[in-house]
Amino acid sequence: MKIVVNAISAQTGGIVTYTNNLIQQALTHEIPLVIFVPRDFKELRPIPPGSDIDIRRCHASSFGPIRRFLWEQIVWRREVRNSKADILYSSANYGLLFSPIPQVLMIQGEISFDPFYRKHTLPLLSLGERIAAALRRRLSAASARHSDIVVLPSRTAMENVLSYSPSLKSKTIVNWPGVEEIFAEDLAKRPWKSNGKLNLFFHSVYYPHKAPHGLLKAAHILKQQGDDVSVRLTFEDRDFENWDLGPDDLRTLRQPLFADFLTMGRINHADLPAALSQQDVFVFPSLSETFGFPMVEAMAATIPIVAADTRINREICGDAALYYEPDHPEELAQRIRELDQNPSLRASFADRQRARVREKYTWSLHFEKLIQDFRNLYAGHPPSAMD
Repeated sequence: MKIVVNAISAQTGGIVTYTNNLIQQALTHEIPLVIFVPRDFKELRPIPPGSDIDIRRCHASSFGPIRRFLWEQIVWRREVRNSKADILYSSANYGLLFSPIPQVLMIQGEISFDPFYRKHTLPLLSLGERIAAALRRRLSAASARHSDIVVLPSRTAMENVLSYSPSLKSKTIVNWPGVEEIFAEDLAKRPWKSNGKLNLFFHSVYYPHKAPHGLLKAAHILKQQGDDVSVRLTFEDRDFENWDLGPDDLRTLRQPLFADFLTMGRINHADLPAALSQQDVFVFPSLSETFGFPMVEAMAATIPIVAADTRINREICGDAALYYEPDHPEELAQRIRELDQNPSLRASFADRQRARVREKYTWSLHFEKLIQDFRNLYAGHPPSAMD
C-alpha cells in the first residue's frame, strides 16, 4: 500500500508539529510515504538515508488563495495521479475534489465550523476576514464530501463539522493526535515559585480567538494582591499583522499596566519541554479550538493547567485541569491562587495528567489507528470505530 500525503500547508503552528510527527511515526512503523511539504519545511529530526520516506518540496504554499486552489485542483491532481499511490492523505483541512484515488481528509485546523466562534469571534473581524473564513469553511466541507474518510481530532470538532454538514456522519471518525515523547521526559522541574515568583505560561500563535488579555488581567489582580508574577506568551509582534484586530490587541498587551511582568516571543518547538519545566502554571484562555496541542504538551510535562471552561478544553483535559469562566479574570486569578495554596492539589493533577496522556494522546495510538483506516479503505472495508 503506497500513501501520498498533502502537507503543503505545513508552514506554522500545529500542522508543522503534526507533519513532523507523522514522518517519525512512519519511520518507526516502516510505512512508506511520499509527502509533499513547503519549500522551507524544517524536519525536527534527520531522515535516515535509504528510508521509505520521500519528502518532496513545492512552492505552492506561497500562492494566494485563488491560485493555490487552482494549483491543487489541476497540478496537484496530476501529481497524485502520477504518484501511482493507493491512498491520498490530505492532512490539513482541504483536499481534492473528485480525487483520482481514495482520499482520507483530516480537518484539524478549520475553526470556523465552531458555532461559538461564528457567533462570538467572526462578527468582530473585518468583512474580508469573514468572507475568507466562509470560503475556507465551504471548501473544507466540499473536500470532506469528496473524501472517503473524514478524520477529526476531537469529538467537539466532529460535532461542529456535523452540525454544519450532517451528511458527513457516515464517514466521519475521531482520532485524537498524540504528543511527542520529548514532552514527557524527566527534565528537572523548577520547584513551585522557587525564586518567589509565580511563572504563568501560555504557548500559542496569535489568533483573535486566543483571548490572552484575561490572563494578563488575572496576573495584574494577583500582583495587586501581593504576588510577584511573570507571564510568558509565545506570540511575536508580527503575528498580529495578519488580522485587522491584531494591532489593537497588540497595543492592549503592550500597555504599561502589564509591562513589568509580560514577556513575549517565540520558543522553538524543540526547546518547549525545557521552557515548560520552568513554569508554575500553564494557562489556556483560548475560546475556540479543534484540538489544543499546547494543553496536551503541558499535561505530558505535568505542569498544572488552568483552562477556559469550554467544551473542547474539557474534552482534552478532563479532570486533569482547573477551569474558569471565560472573560472572568477574577475567577482565573482565584483558580491560580488555589494551586498556589494547595500542594496536594498540584500533585494530584500531575498523576491525572500522566494517566490521561498515556491512555489517549500518544502518537503510536494515533498513527496505528490512522494506518488501520488506510488499510480498511484500501481493502474496501469501513473505517475503524471511533475511540
